[in-house]
Amino acid sequence: PLQFEKMELIPALRNYLKSYETQSRIKTDFRVSGSENRLLSKTKIFLFRIIQEALGNVQEHSRAARVSVQLDIGRDAVTASIADTGVGFDTAAVSRDPAKWDHFGLRGMTERARLIGGEATIQSKRGHGTRVKIKVPLVKKEAANDGTH
Repeated sequence: PLQFEKMELIPALRNYLKSYETQSRIKTDFRVSGSENRLLSKTKIFLFRIIQEALGNVQEHSRAARVSVQLDIGRDAVTASIADTGVGFDTAAVSRDPAKWDHFGLRGMTERARLIGGEATIQSKRGHGTRVKIKVPLVKKEAANDGTH
């Protein structure tokens, strides 16, 4: 997508969260630590899409009043966390039902994370909200560019 060529991840998320908050009427809190210049373009795009999917679930299913998005870019890994104050759900029951797992986009989030070498975990409990956490190990840009690790 063209916008990713022009925008970095953090400004893109800030812009998205502004419109999300207006549209969904869900209060958002966005926190960032670290510098995104260590992230490959593919990682930025996949993280954006996973966060977008998670926020769509918050809007559509959670009945939350608040959602927080935290992005921590460390030396060895980037971690994104999306946590809401909504109704939550029984993750064990949903994980046993492939149709529900797909319906909530949970398979898509976990597969996208895997495609960039990371993992996504979904934690939820009825009445206690939901947290989606994505952790992706970082590789050196030079090594990634020449095809070796």
